[in-house]
Amino acid sequence: MRKPLLRLYGPFIALALAQALFIAVAPSTSPGQDVAFEPGDYAAPDDVGEELAAGDVPGGEPAVGDGIEAGTPAQQSGGTAGTPGTTGGGQSPAGRQDGSATPVGDTSHCVDGRQHGKYYQAPPCVPKWSGDNGGATAPGVTGDTIKIYFYREKKNEVVAAILQQEGLHRSDAEEEDFAEAMQDFLNAHYEFYGRKIDIQVRYGDCPETPPDVPLCKAEAREIAKERPFMVLWPVPLYPDIFDEFYKLGVIAIGGWHFDERYFTQRRPYRYDVFMDGTRTADIAAEYYCKKMARRNASHSGPVIHPTIGARDQVPRRMGIITPENPAFLEAAKRLQQLVTACDAQAPVLVSYESNIERSQTQANANISALIDGKVTTVVCMCDPIAPVFRTQTATRQGYFPEHLLSGSGLLDYDKLGRLYEPSQWAHAFGPSHLQTSPVFEQTEAAVVWRESGRPGNPCLACNLPWAYYNLAAALIQGAGPNLNAATVARAADEFPPTGGWQQTGGRPEVVLSDMGPGDYTAVSDIKEVYWSPTAPSNIDRRAGAYVPLRGGRRYRAGELDSTFEIPVPTD
Repeated sequence: MRKPLLRLYGPFIALALAQALFIAVAPSTSPGQDVAFEPGDYAAPDDVGEELAAGDVPGGEPAVGDGIEAGTPAQQSGGTAGTPGTTGGGQSPAGRQDGSATPVGDTSHCVDGRQHGKYYQAPPCVPKWSGDNGGATAPGVTGDTIKIYFYREKKNEVVAAILQQEGLHRSDAEEEDFAEAMQDFLNAHYEFYGRKIDIQVRYGDCPETPPDVPLCKAEAREIAKERPFMVLWPVPLYPDIFDEFYKLGVIAIGGWHFDERYFTQRRPYRYDVFMDGTRTADIAAEYYCKKMARRNASHSGPVIHPTIGARDQVPRRMGIITPENPAFLEAAKRLQQLVTACDAQAPVLVSYESNIERSQTQANANISALIDGKVTTVVCMCDPIAPVFRTQTATRQGYFPEHLLSGSGLLDYDKLGRLYEPSQWAHAFGPSHLQTSPVFEQTEAAVVWRESGRPGNPCLACNLPWAYYNLAAALIQGAGPNLNAATVARAADEFPPTGGWQQTGGRPEVVLSDMGPGDYTAVSDIKEVYWSPTAPSNIDRRAGAYVPLRGGRRYRAGELDSTFEIPVPTD
């Protein structure tokens, strides 16, 4: 009955987030080391077919001549250290001319210290600006416009048809209508220093699945020739392609749950909405070590497997499933290392190639390896379709372990949980990165759609692009009038954290968004959940949902206690 779903794999990932998120992000804390740009001094897209010296090495610094020069952005732009440079009587992005905490200038549009009051996580208040913004300060930037691409990989018609059955597929027309609405909203409510953002939906030939890295790299180079300032591509695929944008000097937002070095070592060009894989591993390890380690498996099936033993009778042993790509494998190895330090048994690590054509064969091999390793507790740090294969295969092999969520891959989204084999997913619980979702009409995508002057609601899948548009806008506002990759990076370093349990007074629908030196992804806290096949979902009121504990209380790293309150399955 689910056979068509098994063809989704990579493509279905876009569905997962589509309705799940209404995250608005704002970055944080103190300044890091900057690399400096001067207007017009950047990698020439006309020459992107040539090798780029050190920039061709993943994690290496772009070569001098590709847009990087010595010094700080303040020195290059005529400002002072710690504040972006100003020209023509303009103010710093925060409007603080004297270094105080109070913005200087017209702030009549601001609400409670935020740029606007349309949703909680609007960025900090910036006074209305006037002056000379420096004109063409970077590729894709003029004195009037900022060119942003929202990239769409080549769609799969089967996937589109399946998504449309749930009302979650974004058609081209819906994508373009939403982009236009977001352009109107952001230009009206954010400070872009005399410029307007120009959002263009850029359709490509890079396939959803199976991956075609050479084709996608070639397309990245074509995109660079078109000189966008930013590319937004909300997928957890193709780390090599994001590296291509990095080498070409194009800011890219995307690449869910990559190891943190895929962001920190690509500064100032790489960001994402979702928590990076390194911090995901840290919180998953904290959860396991405080609540589960050195205890018997209490939330598995009645019999885990005939060769392993029964519930409550076998000491836990973790097994980790992850894609083979280093961007994910390094995070999985980190989880393995952290759990080894706190538990009597080292976790078993198995991997798979993200190739839909080999999915069932690889699922068979993964489950067999977990059984052979006497694994009682499985953590899938993977894409959201991998569990479809692996839960069905586990049931066929008579294997019913605990399924510990890591928070990654959107496995913790209600609609995806319904896709996994029910007798397996009855044993799913753990950390969830997602907010406790309100009804769709109250999500931020719906709110900003109506605020842009459109009637009704946007497409059900429009919360995904909204999260990326909002992050891009927050970074651009924070960068100030001298807009380039270096000032965007400093905006990420210096913005204050917003949201989270303490700051909001206990609002479970508001995640903590926090960036800073060494952290260029926004989501920074979790809640604790378990799967219920009968609980109604806030998303669509249908049965099958993740139930949050303690009213959806959210936790930062280090805040979890040892209490383990997950209900024991009734099977």
